[in-house]
Amino acid sequence: MLNETIKTIFFEVFEVSGITMDTVLNDIESWDSLNHMKLIAALEGAFSIRFTFPEIVKLLSVKKIYETIESKGVRL
Repeated sequence: MLNETIKTIFFEVFEVSGITMDTVLNDIESWDSLNHMKLIAALEGAFSIRFTFPEIVKLLSVKKIYETIESKGVRL
């Protein structure tokens, strides 16, 4: 089951609902470079974490976002 905070962030940033673990960048038309950075900032704020630059450029799917957040010790 998807984390409610992540679902809310995706709705606020991309104005989409119904994301799944299989959702990737190409599935969301509004997922461009500016909105990607808005997504990163929202995730960092919501979970009190910081992503490294190499992590940021790899966060191109919901699954990768989950894995990276969990790798920082956050339980989703």
